[in-house]
Amino acid sequence: MGIVGADYDALADLDLRAYAGVGAGYQFREDEKLKWGGEAAITYIDENFGSSPDSSYAALRVASVLSWAATKTTTIDNTLEAFPSLEDKEDFFGKSDTRVKTSLTEKMFSQLQWVWNYDNTPAGGKDRNDHLFI
Repeated sequence: MGIVGADYDALADLDLRAYAGVGAGYQFREDEKLKWGGEAAITYIDENFGSSPDSSYAALRVASVLSWAATKTTTIDNTLEAFPSLEDKEDFFGKSDTRVKTSLTEKMFSQLQWVWNYDNTPAGGKDRNDHLFI
């Protein structure tokens, strides 16, 4: 499997975090109600900050992807990713994306989403935790 991603976060002074990696995944469970898989990859990360020094490093990516059909019309999904650096044990970032989605009609749905980003080495003067509610 392959992974490619890019993040931008003005509040964290992050102009661009680009990453790409290759690895493997495993589906632990998959049935009507629950789907759960895990992934691991070697990933290259390049971070460009507005006012802090840029960095790039190799990291391990470990992830859990979970989807639960709570009812016939409501699902709860979570993707949890951790990117510990393979070069500096202090350099770590992680992401959690949780969504609750309910079908209102055959063609319309409602969704509540919480995205939590954690960066152990944020830009100067910025918080390690970043929460987004949609």
